[in-house]
Amino acid sequence: MSTLDFTNQRRVSWGLFLTVMFAVICGMIVGNALIDQRSSFATEGAGQERFGTYSPVEEVSDGTYRQVMETEIAAPTGTRVVLHNSNGQTKVSSWEKATVWVHAKKQVHFQSGWLGFLGLGGGGNLSEAKKELDQTEVVIEQGDGELRILTKFPKWRSEVSSSIDYEILIPKHLALEVESSNGSVEIENLESEVQAKS
Repeated sequence: MSTLDFTNQRRVSWGLFLTVMFAVICGMIVGNALIDQRSSFATEGAGQERFGTYSPVEEVSDGTYRQVMETEIAAPTGTRVVLHNSNGQTKVSSWEKATVWVHAKKQVHFQSGWLGFLGLGGGGNLSEAKKELDQTEVVIEQGDGELRILTKFPKWRSEVSSSIDYEILIPKHLALEVESSNGSVEIENLESEVQAKS
C-alpha cells in the first residue's frame, strides 16, 4: 500500500468521523428544541402553583436519585382532571373523598455509558441530582372547571434521564383525561368519562 493510499484512507476515516459527530450534535440540538417546546406547555396558564410536600432527595442505586411529592387538592363536583406525563408510569383509581390525591415519584438517573470516555457522561452526585429533581416538576393548575396535573422536565441532556411515576386517586364521578407519551397508563374503578392517550 502506498503512502498516498494510506493518507486517503485516513482522510476518509476522519471525514466519516466528523460527519457522524455533526449528525449527533444536530440531533441533540433538535432534541433540545423539541423538549423546550414540550416543556413550555407545562408552564402556560394562570393558576399555576407549587403544591404538596416533598421528601428529601435519596440515592436509590448507583447514579439514580429519587424524590417523592404528595398532595391532596379539593375537587368540586364537575371538575375535569387532566394529567399529562411525557415520561413515566401513571396509575389512576377512585376513592370516596371529594379530593384528588397525587403521589408523584420523581427520579433522575445519571448515565456514564458511551459518553464517559468523552468526559460527557457522569455518575452524578447529590448536588447535581437535587438540581435535576428541582427542574423535574409537577405543575398543578386549577381553573375553568379543570384540575391540570402537568409534568415539566429539564432541558434534555444525553447523560441524564428523568421520569415521574404518578399514583392518583380521584372521586369516581369526575371526568378524566390522561396523556402519556412514554410509560404505561393504568385506570381503575372510575364511573365517568375517561380519555386516555399513550
